[in-house]
Amino acid sequence: MLNNSQTTWVCVSCNKMKATHPHGVTFIKTVHTQSDKHKSLGRLGQKEFDIISSPTGWLDCNIIHESQILLANVNKSITGFQRPTLGPVGQFDIQVSDFVQILHVNNNHWICVSSIKCAPGYVNLLDSQSKTEISQEIVGLVKNLLGPSYKGINQQPVQQQQNNSDCGVFTIAFATCLVYGQDPQLINFSIPMMHPHLLNCLQGSAIHPFLTV
Repeated sequence: MLNNSQTTWVCVSCNKMKATHPHGVTFIKTVHTQSDKHKSLGRLGQKEFDIISSPTGWLDCNIIHESQILLANVNKSITGFQRPTLGPVGQFDIQVSDFVQILHVNNNHWICVSSIKCAPGYVNLLDSQSKTEISQEIVGLVKNLLGPSYKGINQQPVQQQQNNSDCGVFTIAFATCLVYGQDPQLINFSIPMMHPHLLNCLQGSAIHPFLTV
């Protein structure tokens, strides 16, 4: 099956799992410890690198979370970066400090949320394919992250993708801005360089700011 936003998405690392979520994400178990919720989903191989290399490659949960693991090492004062597969089953740990989290929504789209520089109970939503309304699915995921302190979501004006496949690389770019202390609203990425840059970062086990124009 082609790996893009138009195909039914099931996590590559989860093919052997038995319990299937209604939205198409498959899970092996419910985890309960902080370390499990940040643990790698599996080492990246040539298959994942080929996806990243393709200008229309749609990033799967394995690639997204390996990127999150590297981002978590950039700025230790920023929390979050939990495995995206935990969101649909309500298993995120509640966040009480500045956090960044990449979320999978609508069975075919990646978005980024962050509480950095937000009032208590609020998060900023960074979406490279902005919708007119914030869906109840997104609200539910954010409520899982904030717990009873949840108050609302602020959608931020950020650069938009130009195809149906780049949401994953954009969310990583937005998250990279945040951990490096940059404002994603003020950044205009060089789109042709986004996939090659991400590939170099993951192969080198360190994520650096994306190139801009």
